[in-house]
Amino acid sequence: MTLSRVLPDCFNCHNHVLTLTLSVHIQAFERKPPWSAIPTADAIRAWLKTDDPAIEGWPSPAPLAIADTRLEGWARQAARLSALPRLIASADLAASFARAAPLPHGSIVIGAMLADRHAMAKGKLSAGGIAAIGLNQNRAPWRALLTGVTDDDLDELTTHARDERCRLAWLEALGAGGTAVVRLDQRLRLWLARLDTACASRRKSSHLRPLALLAGAGPSLTVARAAKALGLSRQATTRLIAEACKAHLLREITQGNAFRRYVIAV
Repeated sequence: MTLSRVLPDCFNCHNHVLTLTLSVHIQAFERKPPWSAIPTADAIRAWLKTDDPAIEGWPSPAPLAIADTRLEGWARQAARLSALPRLIASADLAASFARAAPLPHGSIVIGAMLADRHAMAKGKLSAGGIAAIGLNQNRAPWRALLTGVTDDDLDELTTHARDERCRLAWLEALGAGGTAVVRLDQRLRLWLARLDTACASRRKSSHLRPLALLAGAGPSLTVARAAKALGLSRQATTRLIAEACKAHLLREITQGNAFRRYVIAV
């Protein structure tokens, strides 16, 4: 499962498809932010503008526009957060980046990503996305919390109280996201065990394992993509995918549409 598949509805990602406002940033989601301290404006630019090969299955990103004045202003404000505890600082980083809005679209998501990275002091623990998963799990109205425009008493709170509420939602999201990731890890381990069992009774030349791992490496898998990657005919690939579905390794997500897509069954 890739990071870009778990971005939450609370960021207004319509039907979990990142093609409307976030196509510019898809490649950034696939790259772990390289910093552990609070990033500078130059570090943010380098992260977002790195020229990587296009990710198969996603639209090619448009040229990225960054409002440099807003980004520099945010960076100066963010530098002062280093005196705070790391988790509290990460909440303020996410909120301040979203409010500064240095990007024409997606500032809320990118702010959450870079703040999530700061919260995780050890880079090997997470490539990012835990807070985003937690905000989704908790159904936290993150955008509304940032702006103070909600249907409850938040509209009447002071700026300080609003910021405290954002911090609380962020910290709760980190906890919920961490729990969700551990559970996902457990499901993935069970899936790998099923894959080992299914492959044990097949020839070593079987393409079942490469097919399953290919599906797990991307947002979704089509017969055409699998056939090209594995060097098989479409007919043979269709049969192989059917076997994988029967073994509960893959599942279809397109409900029988003409262009069928498959993901791993976790």
